[in-house]
Amino acid sequence: MALTVDGDSLAVAGTADVDLAFRYNPLAGFDRDGSRHRKVAVGVAGGFGGADADQVTVAQQGAELVSFRAEFSGGSIPVPDSGLVRLAIPRVPGAVTGADVDSFRGARTLPVRLPQGAGMERVDLTVTLPEGFELAFFPDELALANGAGSVRRSVTVDDDELSVTTLLVLEQDELPAASYPDLRALLDALETDSASTVLLRRAD
Repeated sequence: MALTVDGDSLAVAGTADVDLAFRYNPLAGFDRDGSRHRKVAVGVAGGFGGADADQVTVAQQGAELVSFRAEFSGGSIPVPDSGLVRLAIPRVPGAVTGADVDSFRGARTLPVRLPQGAGMERVDLTVTLPEGFELAFFPDELALANGAGSVRRSVTVDDDELSVTTLLVLEQDELPAASYPDLRALLDALETDSASTVLLRRAD
């Protein structure tokens, strides 16, 4: 994702490489026509300041792996008077969330069946900072493992570029009630504001 100053906003453009494998394949929910990759690509691009997918190139289409590249542009993020701009670290579209497993509950008495089953979610995000802005906040590195799986996050800052890699591994299709707090901890490590937010500050 590349950001450039555009008046009182930041213009957003970039490239998303998307690989969806094995049981997790949202393309199966669309009619099998040439536009279904674009429908998913538009959903991916929309997470970058409402950008639109300009071009979608399918690299592989199979029963167990779908791979495509979406070039996007036209996104816009307003810059408030404070000069602080919030960027949200994206998730894989359709990935399991706290809402899916009723994470508002403090405990459960029944097993938890994951919507997509066991699996792995990896997001590599690279942000090119706009001229005149600096990093004000970004998530800490993390290595968390428990009875439900693991989450790892690595962060690299290099001049005007920020790279964040997150890896979530869920090891079981169904978790016993006793492992529910472990699952909540993994999802919180991705979804809380401090875990999913990058703040940029205008350097006046």
